Amino acid sequence: MLNIYSGPQQTSFLPVEDAGPTYVEIRWLPPPGNYDGFRLVYQTPSGPEEVFLAKNVLSYRLNYLDPSNTYEIKLYTRVADLESVAAETEVTTSKKKDGNIFYLKHIIIDIISFRE
Repeated sequence: MLNIYSGPQQTSFLPVEDAGPTYVEIRWLPPPGNYDGFRLVYQTPSGPEEVFLAKNVLSYRLNYLDPSNTYEIKLYTRVADLESVAAETEVTTSKKKDGNIFYLKHIIIDIISFRE
């Protein structure tokens, strides 16, 4: 009987539930079969970032991102020196909140409250 090993299986991303102007938290399902961990790759304005993650890690928070930017993320399942085909997703950070607008609204509300 001949056993053929095709390498680690690809994982699947879950929908993003937590994102802000400078961060995104991504989550994924454990892949079927045996695996040792993951390699996460994403592009930033200063170049690609690469993170190696343990087998039990099924989420990761990307910090220090730029507001209103889209990031392509690739996640590879690893077994020894082998890697799966990348699971790919794109995430977009939210717009940066303008503190001046909040401050201006506060002043207007205070003035209206004072007049009444």
